[in-house]
Amino acid sequence: MSYKVAAPDEYLAITGMNIKNVHITKAAWVLPFQRCTRFSVQPHDYAMNLQAMTKEKLQFLLPVVFTIGPDVNARGANAKFVSDANSGEHAHEEDRGDALMKYAMLLADTSVKEKEAQYLENIVKGIIEGETRVLVSSMTMEEIFTEREEFKRRIFRNIQGELDQFGLKIYNANVKELKDAVGSTYFHRCSAPRKCR
Repeated sequence: MSYKVAAPDEYLAITGMNIKNVHITKAAWVLPFQRCTRFSVQPHDYAMNLQAMTKEKLQFLLPVVFTIGPDVNARGANAKFVSDANSGEHAHEEDRGDALMKYAMLLADTSVKEKEAQYLENIVKGIIEGETRVLVSSMTMEEIFTEREEFKRRIFRNIQGELDQFGLKIYNANVKELKDAVGSTYFHRCSAPRKCR
């Protein structure tokens, strides 16, 4: 039996004897036949140059930067303890709605830190690419330009909806200026004195 304490940017995921699923905590006694894994909750930046196509089949590059990390505020019942009147002990009440539990389970298959980072990056970038392309393909270039704030909100909402299932949260999203894709001259023509077509 040993006492484990997480660093300020970490949590502990404990599994095994007397734990139904996963117990997420900052400090705990780890009993024999239990396993304790540390995981970081630091957000990471994901910068991408997405190639997308509008409803009118105009291709362009959409540079985005998302800061994404585990949602440490959506703890659910996993953060609570219930007193057992019969034994006087504290029984842990677990909840599948706990974002940190979802995040810990996402990382469960990756034991090496480098693999963990790459695995997480692949999932996050896949979600960002997929959701952004689906949204862009339903809009015209004019809509993207004239409703820029609404466009950003919809990207944020769609991506966050997918990230929720993994216990992840968007802390910051930045959509930069749109650029011409290779072989496209749309924005180059728009910068000229004549009108875009």
